[in-house]
Amino acid sequence: MLRFDPVSGAPAPVVPIAVWFSVSLVACGAALVAPRSVRRVSVLTAVGAIAAGYTLARLTPSGVDGVFAEVAFDPAPGASPRLVSVEGRIARSIPAREIAAGSPERWLFAKPAPTFVVRVDRLLPSGGEPIGLRGETLVIGVDLSERYGVGERVRLTGMLGAVGFPMNPGEVDPRLWAAQDRRLGPLRVGDLSSVEGVEASGVVDAARGAWLRFREGRRRAIRSLIGAATTSTERSQVVEALLLGANTRDASAVRERFTDAGVSHLMAISGFHVAALLGVALLAVRLTGDRPRLEAVVTVALLVAIVVVVPLRAPILRSVLLYAALVAPGVAGRRYDPLATLGWVACALLAWRPLELFTLGFQLSVGVTAALVWLGVSAHPWITPRERFDGAAPSVLDRLLGATGRAAVVCVVCWLVAAPLIALHVGRVQPLAPLAALVATPVVALTLVFGYASAFAGLVSSAIGSVLGAAAGGAAEVSLWVMALFSGGGRGVDTPPISIAWAVASSLAVVWLLRARTVRRAGPWVAIAACVAWLVVEARVAPGGASDVGMRVDALSGGGGSCLVGRAG
Repeated sequence: MLRFDPVSGAPAPVVPIAVWFSVSLVACGAALVAPRSVRRVSVLTAVGAIAAGYTLARLTPSGVDGVFAEVAFDPAPGASPRLVSVEGRIARSIPAREIAAGSPERWLFAKPAPTFVVRVDRLLPSGGEPIGLRGETLVIGVDLSERYGVGERVRLTGMLGAVGFPMNPGEVDPRLWAAQDRRLGPLRVGDLSSVEGVEASGVVDAARGAWLRFREGRRRAIRSLIGAATTSTERSQVVEALLLGANTRDASAVRERFTDAGVSHLMAISGFHVAALLGVALLAVRLTGDRPRLEAVVTVALLVAIVVVVPLRAPILRSVLLYAALVAPGVAGRRYDPLATLGWVACALLAWRPLELFTLGFQLSVGVTAALVWLGVSAHPWITPRERFDGAAPSVLDRLLGATGRAAVVCVVCWLVAAPLIALHVGRVQPLAPLAALVATPVVALTLVFGYASAFAGLVSSAIGSVLGAAAGGAAEVSLWVMALFSGGGRGVDTPPISIAWAVASSLAVVWLLRARTVRRAGPWVAIAACVAWLVVEARVAPGGASDVGMRVDALSGGGGSCLVGRAG
């Protein structure tokens, strides 16, 4: 569907956008006059053509203005940076990563320095009028915090690089994501003499700066509270990742533990985090009685607080929207079809960021949630077993065992549905992931609840915030112990390269089996057997996957150099 223009280097459609929208109009007209058997095909064709045309409009110069395409892209890889002057607001700061005591990086001449994200809105040509330009750039080479704070408007002059090319096979093309998110290349500024503070261009611009300053101040307060309350660096990394969605290089070792255990989703902001926080808050409200209006107010207030504190990225917005769409109507006394609501939320997210369709986070959040909702709505006995009415009230132990059993079944079902998609994106499957999720989920939930409680209580009393922060640190330490228990030791299974068609078909086959409510139906098992045979064929024809290959050498790009990987046997 896409190619890259040899002159500008920007994404360009293979088939013109107008053709896709014309096909959608023809399909809509056919749906009006076609017989019933063809009507659904016509409607699906129209929807697909509209989606393709809209996606291309977002990712190509017809949707990305020509100035942005000219500044952000270059047709040749490794092109020399260009000297530019831009104006914009400092959106956020990224602290310099720490160098471990035994790391070879301690001998580097250029030590890690803080970087800054600047939202650019004007390009200043030499001797010409300012040109409107909307995008984000990462400012490197100078510490802006010495003179300027987040939210201030600045004029910068430096060398702007082009958006990078994919350097390794199978790597996501960064040019497509840059076109979607309106990201420019990195801007290297020599020193502070090339930076100048400027006045706000209006009331709206000044309000944006005030909002950025408030949000950055709240995050810094939370970071300082976490650092003061946790005595371990790993503890603080876990709490900061859970509360702020931080994805720093310093925390890579901690994230690898969660990834090896098969529960990497617990370290990333997701619907689980939103549900855990709001679930505890609503439980506290319900202890005071039946107050549906107060529950609705608390739900909205906490969702807004999460958006304020956590950087507004796709996973955060996806989590908030999914929770709000599926749970908030019930809290407000409304009832909607959950699958239809989930579908509309997915459409809204894809309208905002079309490339999210190809990410693991979107596929798991929407796909697994849809599978659980579909099975739960149909009163599946494995998910929601029917209660027995024998006249005796269940004991606390019975309720606890029942809740644990249902949670275990949900963990297994989620893993079965998600395993093909995880194998597609990660190349590794952890068989013990359901058990790890069952054990780690309550601990991570406690870390999350204590952490946010500490952040909000710190606004009132630093002493209370420190106590709750220490509790969050203790829960984070327990979660690290659980990860050490389930990670390492070769417990994961490496999977061969697979196609996205196989992953989708396998997940659908698993859902079909669960939907059948019985293991006696032959249809789902035939589909699963076909997927297994399909996997064997793909593994056989994959490069380097045949048993008669003696040795395979791969040349990969590793930052500023190359890496040769040889695999024998």
